Amino acid sequence: MLRYTILTNRKVHDEDRNEKLWEEQEAKCRELGIDTRRLAGEVRCHFFDSPFFNEQTDFWTVYEAIQCLAIKDGVDLVQYENGNYGFVAYYNDDVNGFEIIR
Repeated sequence: MLRYTILTNRKVHDEDRNEKLWEEQEAKCRELGIDTRRLAGEVRCHFFDSPFFNEQTDFWTVYEAIQCLAIKDGVDLVQYENGNYGFVAYYNDDVNGFEIIR
């Protein structure tokens, strides 16, 4: 797993997490120019640590890419150590995610 920093004040594993996390993530995505709408344009996504498929890079909408993650507990909007933005999902103790390559 790439090293990352969560970009929102609220996080998936916070006790008081609710729809406010999603609202905060959406606001931050708009600020960063990340379009999470279902019919948005495709971006180059690099997936890693997925239990569903091998590491891969392909073009997806951010919405579709999030749907491809193994999610049980939720997703955090992150910035990776390499400067790319993306999402990290949690499924029990397993972590998987993708980065948007610009």
